[in-house]
Amino acid sequence: MPIRELMAEHIYLACGYTDMRKPIDGLGALVVSRFHLDPHQLAIFLFCGRRKDCIKGVCDTVKVPTVIV
Repeated sequence: MPIRELMAEHIYLACGYTDMRKPIDGLGALVVSRFHLDPHQLAIFLFCGRRKDCIKGVCDTVKVPTVIV
């Protein structure tokens, strides 16, 4: 999905590494536990893998919750 089609009020970057095998529900749970935020708000949450060669993002700014890899 091109970034230009996303609308977000905030972009959050998780510090440290995240297990990139986690599905969208697992990343949403991390948003609640780490950031103490609602994963359904107009925001993009970005997570980095251990090797720092991949970033996975979660956003709920479209009609269907989306994982951006």
